[in-house]
Amino acid sequence: MMLTRPLRSLFALALGAGLCGHASAGFAAGERIALIIGNSSYSAAPVLDQPVNDAEDLANAFAEIGFEVISLKDAGARGMRRALRDFDERADAASVAVIYFAGHALSVDGVNYLVPVDARLARDTYVDDEAVPLSRFVAAVDGAKNIRLVMLAAVDDDPLLTTMKRSLRMRVVKPGLVPLDPPGRTVVAYATGKTADGRNSPYAAAILARLGTPALAFGTFLDDLRSDVAGATGNRQRPVVVGAATATVPIVPDATTIARLREELASSRETELADAFRRAEQLSTVEAWDAFLQFCPAEGGGEAYCEAAAASRLRLVASGRGSGDGPAAVGDGSAVGAPMARADRAAVPANEDAGQTCDRLAAHSYDADKPAEVDGTALSLLGGAADKAIAACLAAIEVAPDERRYVFELGRAYHAAGRFDEALARYEQAAEAGSAIAMSNLGLIYDTGAGVPVDFAAAADWFRKGAEAGNVTAMANLAGLYYSGDGVDRDFAEARNWYAKAADGGNVLAMNALALLYQDGAGGPQDIDAARSLFEKAADRGFASAINNLARLFNFGRGVEVDYVRARQLYEQAAELGDSPAMVNLGLMYEGGQGVRRDFREARGWYDKAAQLGNAAAMTNLGILYQYGRGVTENFEEARQWYEKAANLGNAAAMANLAYMYDGGRGVPVDKVKAREWYLKGAQAGNGPAMASVGYLYANGEGGPRDLDAAIAWYRKGAEIGNAGAMTNLGFMYENGWGVPQSYEDAIAWYEKGAAAGNAISMANMGLMYEKGRGVEADLDKAFAWYGKGAEAGNAQAMASLAYFYANGTATEVDAAAALDWYTKAANLGNTVAMHNLGVAYKDGNGTEKNLRRAADLFIQAMQARNSWTFDQFRDHPENYPVEVLTEIERYLIGHGLMGGEPDGEVDDETRAALTRLQQQVGG
Repeated sequence: MMLTRPLRSLFALALGAGLCGHASAGFAAGERIALIIGNSSYSAAPVLDQPVNDAEDLANAFAEIGFEVISLKDAGARGMRRALRDFDERADAASVAVIYFAGHALSVDGVNYLVPVDARLARDTYVDDEAVPLSRFVAAVDGAKNIRLVMLAAVDDDPLLTTMKRSLRMRVVKPGLVPLDPPGRTVVAYATGKTADGRNSPYAAAILARLGTPALAFGTFLDDLRSDVAGATGNRQRPVVVGAATATVPIVPDATTIARLREELASSRETELADAFRRAEQLSTVEAWDAFLQFCPAEGGGEAYCEAAAASRLRLVASGRGSGDGPAAVGDGSAVGAPMARADRAAVPANEDAGQTCDRLAAHSYDADKPAEVDGTALSLLGGAADKAIAACLAAIEVAPDERRYVFELGRAYHAAGRFDEALARYEQAAEAGSAIAMSNLGLIYDTGAGVPVDFAAAADWFRKGAEAGNVTAMANLAGLYYSGDGVDRDFAEARNWYAKAADGGNVLAMNALALLYQDGAGGPQDIDAARSLFEKAADRGFASAINNLARLFNFGRGVEVDYVRARQLYEQAAELGDSPAMVNLGLMYEGGQGVRRDFREARGWYDKAAQLGNAAAMTNLGILYQYGRGVTENFEEARQWYEKAANLGNAAAMANLAYMYDGGRGVPVDKVKAREWYLKGAQAGNGPAMASVGYLYANGEGGPRDLDAAIAWYRKGAEIGNAGAMTNLGFMYENGWGVPQSYEDAIAWYEKGAAAGNAISMANMGLMYEKGRGVEADLDKAFAWYGKGAEAGNAQAMASLAYFYANGTATEVDAAAALDWYTKAANLGNTVAMHNLGVAYKDGNGTEKNLRRAADLFIQAMQARNSWTFDQFRDHPENYPVEVLTEIERYLIGHGLMGGEPDGEVDDETRAALTRLQQQVGG
């Protein structure tokens, strides 16, 4: 066949798209799917011991026999309805769909309902709102092609009914289930009764026992359940089956099918988690990693990408790059969560004396000395009235020289006027007199370098004095220094301590900051419920940032069920208050179609509003919209400008995206120097893809001198935060001995990590290591499996290698059609080996009808793509090719002025010289 065989490892150039959005991992389409719900912890009824145990054990048992399982424990109404909706969509593609529910059930006027844990059922008219009708469960499995089964273990001693108020209609309400109408193609099997001793209900125990029987027929399974439960309960429970068990497939697959299903599920989960990992990695935020980690086993499961995600999350928290944007910027604190009068617009009361004027214009909202009826003025709003305030406060001091608040307020007026030396003097005078707020503002002077050199140690000292004197603004500012490690040793526990004291004192910014620490688990245990409570408290007082953060809990499902409608409403509320992060989040909802119709123009509108307020993430997202033409006309120049604006504000994703444009000449001339410069900035700002990419440029001497030590260093940093491309490239360095001693064992270790994190190049390289026996014993079966994984993940080299195995019957049966399919996919991705071998397939009619014109076109395409093997074949071995193919190649050479005469299909010295000229022309 004269197939050419590629035998080279690949280098992963990891380029970050830098998207600021997030999509949680979904479930891959399954042949057999199961939804398992166990409700034990009812809010208005005693706890049931067995349902959650049933759910946990049945979920594991169904997974063991190759089912793709969605498991809910203690599900509320919204969660149950959402799970049923998603399951309904997926059942259309399934062969077998099974739902199991354990918990309270009741009927109202002959209609059966299953009860969520948050139902209170105070009135019989509330049932439709708070419970879920059984018909919804039946409808959710109806789309499956073979088995459609709903199983119910319903508790019939429902205490919820004893306190239920009845309407005037006197609806007929009964505990448990009433007989069902025939549900069409679906089988409903249920058992009702009181709970029994033991870990599982009798019904669940019987199901668990039977799921271990391979190739168990559906009808036999249902019959066995009836007899098992009846025997175990002394006939106190006899399961009821409604509907005909006429399925053509067994409920429990045979052993071979189970093994295949397990393998497919493992593969789809790996691909799914890898995709989700890459999305989270692009964001590199604690929230993104938390959303990803929801889909990892609680114990970690030994999966490298789950471990990498957990490690990346911990590093972000430890480095102070948690869910917030850094320590809360309290500053003077007068503008935070307090009613304020704008000094330059406030109405002047009649007969106002100098002291009253000084208070009205310059008082601080959180000064314990100010009169209770005075709201106070934000320092940022005092500037326009600073001169009037100075005059009034000087006059007030003449009348009452011992009144320290007038001295402090005079200091604020000087501060607002930019007269920092005079402000400092007055703050010191008031602080010596015991003013706690003056101590806080002295800290602010040193913290911001207002008229003095920045001195964080002095700032910390003054903030501490004010905090210990009871001022909440000083407490919050001291917490911020502990968070950032400025002037004190970084200590998240101390930050948490001082934020808590400030929050107890009513400071809403401290509430929000403390909630973020609780949310991330920084400085103490993670406590999402406490975080949500603080966000709600601050949100109730109109603090926009807290409203946005509360919305994010609902958006990402952190401590609550995902609720896009509630998230959008809260984002809109915060956006109306001018919160630019909320505007960005609204844009992301519209861009991703989360709870709204996908609308790129609406997304752009929100990004525009946030960008006008200086939000760098919004600028980055605008760049992405313009770069890829989403809702706008594709415009690389516009994209570049937005990336530059965001990058200059410190946005790491924008830096990586800007580098990506220069690296590949995307809308700008190729400029490797600028690419290296921006990748390096993005890497230094913590962007994982930028770390891998700048390492690549250092390793290959692009954009500057070759520096293998720098390449290795950046690959290691990228690998440490879970970047799969960096892991792959470290493997390549070890495989080839670039910058490190050559070590196939270390290469394999890094390739395995990269592959586990979803990198297709690592998968392809693992295939090559096993094929060639590099660092491992040669194993063609494992090579074939790795090439298959890499091919499915989209790597062209793996596709070409997999096709070669199929074409030659290596570690598999000869399958010319499969070879043709994979060669075609690889060729379409630009793989030159696949182009040549696909030409051979069309030349010989392997896996397809013989087509010599198509073969010639593919050989020419391979030569244009600089495949030296193809040139060598036609120069040195023309006898292996039909005259029709040779004639077409000569016709191409003549048409491009590389030789003269007429094509005759004879490869002579002139033809060989023309082929050489073409090779030199294309650079092959």
